[in-house]
Amino acid sequence: MILHRQEKDGSWWDDPLYDYHQPYGADYSLMALAWCRDALAE
Repeated sequence: MILHRQEKDGSWWDDPLYDYHQPYGADYSLMALAWCRDALAE
């Protein structure tokens, strides 16, 4: 589900209503993917 939300330029975009920028959305998404990777490794 997270990968499906990735933008064409490779970034992730958070809700523009909160005025967050692409680095914030990308960081949050990468943290979520890392958590999933760690959970699957257990």
